[in-house]
Amino acid sequence: MNSLAPRYAELQVTTYFSFLRGASSPIELFTQAKALGIEALGICDRNSLAGMVQAHVAAKEVGLRLVVGCRLDLADFPPVLVYPMDRAAYGRLCRLLTLGKARAGKGKCHLLREDLVAWGEGLIVVMIPDTADDACALHLRKLKDAFADRAYMALTLLRRPNDQMRLYELANLAHQARVPTVVTNDVLFDTHDRRILQDVVTCIRHNTTIDEAGFVRERHADRYLKPPQEMARLFSRYPEAVARTMDIVKRCRFSLDDLAYQYPDEVSVPGQTPQQALEALTWEGATRTYPEGIPQEVRKSLNHELGLIGRMNYAPYFLTVNSIVRYARSQNILCQGRGSAANSAVCYVLGITAIDPARNSLLFERFVSEERGEPPDIDVDFEHARREQVIQWVYEHYRRDRAALTAVVIRYRAKGALRDVGKVMGLPEDLIRTLSGQIHGWGRRLDDDALTDSGIDLSDRRVRLTLDLARCLIGVPRHLSQHPGGFVLTHDRLDELVPIEPASMEARQIIEWDKDDIDVLKFMKVDILALGMLTCMKKGLDLLGEHKGQHFTLQSIPAEDPRTYAMIRKADTIGVFQIESRAQMSMLPRLKPRVFYDLVIEVAIVRPGPIQMGWTASMRHQCAMMRSEDHSEETARMKVTIIGLDIAKSVFQVHGTDASGKCLLKKKLGRSEVISFFEKLERCLVVLEACSTSHHWARVIRDTGHEVKLIPPEMVKPFVKRGKKNDAVDAAAICLAAIHPDTRFVPIKNREQQSLLSLHSTRTLLVKQQTMLVNALRALAAEFGLIVPLGNARLPELLAKIETSSNLPDALKQTTMLLFEQYGRLNESIENLEGGIRTHAKQDEDARRLLTIPGIGPVTASLIVASVTDIGAFDTARHFAAWLGLVPRQHSSGGKTRLGRITKTGNREIRKMLVLGATSMLYRAQKWDSAAGVWLCKLLERRPGRLATVALANKLARIIWVLLSRKEIYRPAGRSVAIV
Repeated sequence: MNSLAPRYAELQVTTYFSFLRGASSPIELFTQAKALGIEALGICDRNSLAGMVQAHVAAKEVGLRLVVGCRLDLADFPPVLVYPMDRAAYGRLCRLLTLGKARAGKGKCHLLREDLVAWGEGLIVVMIPDTADDACALHLRKLKDAFADRAYMALTLLRRPNDQMRLYELANLAHQARVPTVVTNDVLFDTHDRRILQDVVTCIRHNTTIDEAGFVRERHADRYLKPPQEMARLFSRYPEAVARTMDIVKRCRFSLDDLAYQYPDEVSVPGQTPQQALEALTWEGATRTYPEGIPQEVRKSLNHELGLIGRMNYAPYFLTVNSIVRYARSQNILCQGRGSAANSAVCYVLGITAIDPARNSLLFERFVSEERGEPPDIDVDFEHARREQVIQWVYEHYRRDRAALTAVVIRYRAKGALRDVGKVMGLPEDLIRTLSGQIHGWGRRLDDDALTDSGIDLSDRRVRLTLDLARCLIGVPRHLSQHPGGFVLTHDRLDELVPIEPASMEARQIIEWDKDDIDVLKFMKVDILALGMLTCMKKGLDLLGEHKGQHFTLQSIPAEDPRTYAMIRKADTIGVFQIESRAQMSMLPRLKPRVFYDLVIEVAIVRPGPIQMGWTASMRHQCAMMRSEDHSEETARMKVTIIGLDIAKSVFQVHGTDASGKCLLKKKLGRSEVISFFEKLERCLVVLEACSTSHHWARVIRDTGHEVKLIPPEMVKPFVKRGKKNDAVDAAAICLAAIHPDTRFVPIKNREQQSLLSLHSTRTLLVKQQTMLVNALRALAAEFGLIVPLGNARLPELLAKIETSSNLPDALKQTTMLLFEQYGRLNESIENLEGGIRTHAKQDEDARRLLTIPGIGPVTASLIVASVTDIGAFDTARHFAAWLGLVPRQHSSGGKTRLGRITKTGNREIRKMLVLGATSMLYRAQKWDSAAGVWLCKLLERRPGRLATVALANKLARIIWVLLSRKEIYRPAGRSVAIV
């Protein structure tokens, strides 16, 4: 970015989460803003924060600043843009939106100026005026009185007649009211070619056609992101209003990272922690479940699960689900936990699930895992006829300001997009019906091949345009709906984390974020779902008790009944939940289930995903092999999730494990077998120890569809069994290191980086050979009394002395000449290599930044750029310096464990080059007539000799980290860096 370009942030950006207003997604907007050189985006969807989490993720991904904001359309005041300056102000904004939505109902918001004043502490408020009249002047005075220095007025081009005069009069009114102005562009889409899509969604919102839209459409096509230079040109009369955009960015310090989610406490006994309460309930439930004594395997599972739950601080979540289930049981409502929670022995003894760990092999890590670090998710089904009773109890028990359902963002699929766009384009209803009829099910694509069979002329301009616009509309949010039963519960007020609005159903309320959004922010969700089959089972159990006196619960129903499985093998399953569909019934006679786990596999594979991926046959084969207890390589491959690959020799060693580290596969591979082996393997994580050749093989394996990571050798070393080091042991150690939560990974280098590193390694090798050759020359001359001062520049003096000396034997002179010729050839090769390195340093943007640092030359800059693939892997400048071994030992360990984030080894060549640069700078320090020279002299006084050199190299390393991570250049005058 040009350092002379004006600094500008676009503060009025509408995403497609304003629902049929904006035409671009957050990631599209942030990507375009980054390309244009805009420094920050203020996302201001209308009366909503629904897209803020997606904007937060996009901003982080692109590396641009997000200013959290919202546009409020007030009933008695012009629209305003509001931006919370801190966490408390954000909480007040959420409560303000919750208030307005509660008044107006679903999808609407009714707010007054007095509401904004009452909840406006800590909010920056920007009024959006229309015309400069007396009403506008009155509103500005009220705004100034209420918000003082937090009041602004927006200057936006509307592209109407006398637009410049309008801006001039508005600026004068703002000056008279002492309200500063700020420039905005009122962005609705990222690039100008999205204008037509924005017109389409506007017509959909107003239920009109494009031919009859008139002034419902935007009056100009200027509502896209523009570069700072263009904004400065358009508002050249108001440069201070352009500059104020960055002032607002600086004042708004709030980020969604500041949100601290706290799960509600569920302790019923005073003085107990949630973990203690859960342990007490668990052992009480275990004693009740196993009256004849808790089996040893179950006891071991319970201890393991409770320990993991305690380490992850998930006890309150389990207590909440237990509380909801206990209420349902107290009201004689049948309920049943399902999903991955069925792998939990704790859930079984608490009565949440009905899968007995004594009869089934359960893997708790499938439900909760330290490695994944994801919040637990327990889905509990209730009788569909009485589920609403449980939901209302949750609202009453946890209070409506602390409990709400998550939202579901309803997005356009192919059929709905085609119908709505067809109506906007004015196509006849029968034509729209014919076109949409060619799309089957929940299609997400519009293929011309499928539409050709309809007999419609697809070359017609309006039909062609309809299809193209419908493709653009697929995936765009249409409105918010409610999750079937996913509750978010909080310890503090939920409406200070996210706005809450009424749902369509009476007495229900939802938050504005969906389940993916709350996963990003690490919120925990409790799913309260309805299942009609549970109502049938409840009636069946009641009939058994009433007529036959047999009283069963879901946990006590007799298991593995042979006659039941005989009926299932005959596909006599009409009315049997989960296995009554045609696809399930056709699979049952082929799979021949005899135990419960056979049914688990059968239900898992008869789904659209596994069938389309061609997994059905392989999983059927797996089930048959498990039944015969065959543990062949093909069976093991199905379960492998992590593969450690040792490539130290020509024959590679493969070690495959599951998520917990249990060995499932051992194999040796020749180099020619690698690609075919991984192409046949189901997708998993492949881990290699980082070395010179591992980057090539990582790229090769990654091309076969697997996730590939590289681990530094120092991370693998602690896991190698002592006294047993070999390829197999090393491959196993790689797997164990990959599972460890403190392990860091090395980015995979591309071909260009590897070729550049090969230049550097070749240069290093030649320099070493040259040094050895020079030392041999000096030693040979010293044997005959010829001494030459240090430095390669003085070598011609040695050659002259040898040639002119009459006392030296001819053999010595011939040997010396041969050595000097070899030295010349090496020197020429080194210069050629350095020429290529200098060319790269001039072309690479990051290398050019580093060249602005004193003591850093082209070779050092190029080496750093080629070696440091991801500067973001280092949290701070001290981490980077420690990686290079330039931080004192007591500060570089990063912790007591050997797997700390900071290592002491780093890149020796970079360290060597920085030390050489520092030595050169200190040698010339007294010749510098500048502040830097004075600083270096003082450094030499404080830390003489080697200590000063290392300290200066440390300083250089920290400056390098700053420049690479912030994309800045070094500027010696004033502060050390300046933004470019």
